[in-house]
Amino acid sequence: PFTLNPPDTTNPMRHTSFRLSHAGSVDLWPLEPGADAEPAHPWDAPQAMESEGSAKARLAARIARFVRHEIETGAAVWDNGEQRPAQPGDFLILVRGRTGGLFDGILQALKRENIAVAGADRIKLLDSLAVQDLLNLARFALCPEDDLTLAEILKGPFGAFTSGSDVNWLDDTQLFAIANQRQGRLWPALQASTEPHVAPIRTFLTDVLARRHTPPYEFLTHALERGPESGSGLPRPGWELILARFGSPAREPVTALIDRAAAFDSDQPPSLQLFLNAIERRGGEVKRELSGPQGEVRVMTTHGAKGLEAPIVILPDTCSAHRSDRDGLFVTEDGAPLWAGSKGNDTQLSSELRAIAEARDLREHRRLLYVALTRAQDRLIICGAEMGNRAEGHEKTSWYRVCQGAMARLGQSGRVAEIEQDGRTIQRFGASPDRLAPQALQARAAPALPAWLAQAAPPETASRILSPSRLTAAAEPPVISPFGEGRRERLRRGSLIHLLFEILPGLPPASRRQAAGTFLGRQPDLTPKQRQEMREAAMRVLEDPRFATVFGPGGRPEAPVIGKIGIGRLGADTINGRIDRLVITDTEILIVDYKTDRPAPATIAGVGEAYVAQMAAYRAVLSQRWPNRPIRCLLVWTDGPLLMEIPPADLDSALSRVCT
Repeated sequence: PFTLNPPDTTNPMRHTSFRLSHAGSVDLWPLEPGADAEPAHPWDAPQAMESEGSAKARLAARIARFVRHEIETGAAVWDNGEQRPAQPGDFLILVRGRTGGLFDGILQALKRENIAVAGADRIKLLDSLAVQDLLNLARFALCPEDDLTLAEILKGPFGAFTSGSDVNWLDDTQLFAIANQRQGRLWPALQASTEPHVAPIRTFLTDVLARRHTPPYEFLTHALERGPESGSGLPRPGWELILARFGSPAREPVTALIDRAAAFDSDQPPSLQLFLNAIERRGGEVKRELSGPQGEVRVMTTHGAKGLEAPIVILPDTCSAHRSDRDGLFVTEDGAPLWAGSKGNDTQLSSELRAIAEARDLREHRRLLYVALTRAQDRLIICGAEMGNRAEGHEKTSWYRVCQGAMARLGQSGRVAEIEQDGRTIQRFGASPDRLAPQALQARAAPALPAWLAQAAPPETASRILSPSRLTAAAEPPVISPFGEGRRERLRRGSLIHLLFEILPGLPPASRRQAAGTFLGRQPDLTPKQRQEMREAAMRVLEDPRFATVFGPGGRPEAPVIGKIGIGRLGADTINGRIDRLVITDTEILIVDYKTDRPAPATIAGVGEAYVAQMAAYRAVLSQRWPNRPIRCLLVWTDGPLLMEIPPADLDSALSRVCT
């Protein structure tokens, strides 16, 4: 007779590894026991830090010793089908969260063992010591009387001096000798010090003070990039000093600070005080890219490790329970919100909804465990620190309990071995790793670095786009007094005459007067007398033979001009502006600029230097396009109206002053 088998028997699913010849293993370490010492008072330890005797701190130290041992003994990992000794970049340590002390403890333990570590995958900008050292330079520049800030600078990477051929930093004894005997502030004491190791630091800080009025981006890059050859006083550029003190993890937060300074300069006043205030109020978070091995141990969250792999993965944060929804707010099947409060107040409906939410959270908890377990290519190490409030040291729904149960089931078949490691017995499923000679990897000769890599790059001046009206710091001629009688009417008059000069030259001369009357008649704020006066003033200029060329054929209103000046300090700078009226004829070129909010001067000597420099810049740019055609610069004062030509000698002199 025909027998119908269940689907799971009829269609078995088999998982077959494509790396059958590559041995791997899973290790389960016993939990790190809790400490018997009394807990520290809250103010004894910084936030998110663990005492040295805590279970998490001892677990972090054990993990760091394990990593160092595996590297030093040449533990084998597979790389493109071949075995090689393990390197720091082969280790990936995954935690569930960055808070709680374990995350920071592992980073510190690895650094104490002199193991290259990539640092945190996410850091708060203001939590970076390198960032705080740079911000301290800004604080000192703004307030040199702040003794604490100056002391922090002296103890940081910028408190460096040369001792023979080595670079050293001020120690507590040297700083105490300066600070203890002082009568007043620390900065005068530092200035008065005769110690030779203080001189270069004093030179650097004096330069910092002198640059307090520079834009934030320029201030920070100056401190980071200037070396001893530029007379900064420091034995190395600031970048090298920071990396020597804090290592490569300091690069990302410092770069983020520089980027924010550049963004601040682009849309904010170039004030060091405003930038410092903005950073201190909204420091923000920096996400570091740890997507691939960089020759450093990576420590990151399981959620952030999705899609990544590593030969050796360590899971130290395995003892806590799943995170359940504890706010008591649920959603029914028909989408209605329900707040049930505490579990003791549950009805049948809220109890069912709570159970559904609990199951959903537990599934997410297990799914995240699956993500963590499958990051390992060759070896997986599962460990944890005991929780003092639990008899077994871990929660019932913890990852450790799940892995412990799986290891127990494998042990029943005799496939789990007990291995002595670091004074304890661990359980291992799979083959122990081969040991290769790590010296073979280190013996590979590093390629010789090119000579130019150790040479300072030549200084460059970044190209800027400048407004012609801002080429000189000289004061402009005085505007019409904001409190003077009739100021509003005079400005309105100048603006309307400016518009008439822009519109009327494009019309036939016979129709200009009527068009001007029609235009002014549409301005409801003008009286008939004002309309008549403005029309006559504009027409006097347009009909005056002296202005015939200015408002004749070949003219173009609001003509954009862009180009490089090409001499002196502005050689790499671009001029970008707009000419009120540009007249191009076969014999000459006229540059006409209207002035509507300032009274007309009596003579050319009364024209402000800023106006002359602006017209000189326009002439310099246009002379590149028409080198053999005379270029004249004219000012039309609508307050008159009055036409005034700037002599070529004055233009040449103004351009020379700007470009030297």
